[in-house]
Amino acid sequence: MNKIVSILMKFSLCFFVLLASVMSHAQDFKSVAPNLDKVQPDSIRAHIKYLADDKLRGRLPGTPGFQLAMDYVIDQYKRMGLEPAGENKGFLQTVKLRRARVDRDNTLATLINGETTKDLVFGDGFVLSPNFEETKIELTAPLVFVGYGVSEPELGYDDYAG
Repeated sequence: MNKIVSILMKFSLCFFVLLASVMSHAQDFKSVAPNLDKVQPDSIRAHIKYLADDKLRGRLPGTPGFQLAMDYVIDQYKRMGLEPAGENKGFLQTVKLRRARVDRDNTLATLINGETTKDLVFGDGFVLSPNFEETKIELTAPLVFVGYGVSEPELGYDDYAG
């Protein structure tokens, strides 16, 4: 019963916060409403279709696919009559890109338990995130396996137990 009351209270609180938010923006909606008829679902669909096309190859920054997407968006901005606000009175802004990766072939983790050692396999026994600042990192630290980190005592399951 207490859980139901708690859920209802949380729902009510969320509802009133949402209602207050909607009411505070009602005036904003009134100013936008006259332009809603200009929204063209087919046009939106066409933009999404182009930007999601395989020829853009994922649009990874710094790649030809990214350049195609960027050129397309700039062209659309110009067609809409938007004024550029980027560098040199253009639509672009310089952003430095950094790329980091973990060299799987030269990454090693060894589990040492007393006198027993075991080399762990990257992606199976351990995972790492690349560091954008260091080219090489060596670390010696204790390790505790906690499964998936799930603690659900009421279901009789706790990765942290023991």
